[in-house]
Amino acid sequence: MIDYLKENMKEGYEVELWLTWMDERIEQDKYYFDIENILIKDIKNVFDFSTFNKPRGIVILKRSIHEL
Repeated sequence: MIDYLKENMKEGYEVELWLTWMDERIEQDKYYFDIENILIKDIKNVFDFSTFNKPRGIVILKRSIHEL
């Protein structure tokens, strides 16, 4: 999943990514992505990873690099 995101999303935003499967948190880490498929907000966003045939996840956008 992480490799898929790294290959398919450009850097740009620091996000906290919670991967879930069957309502159970399996992995948490921080990466830099420019999430183009959802609205960019500084609040919690639910992103449906099923569109990529991958486990669903919750993406928390922390801050844009443009705001640093």
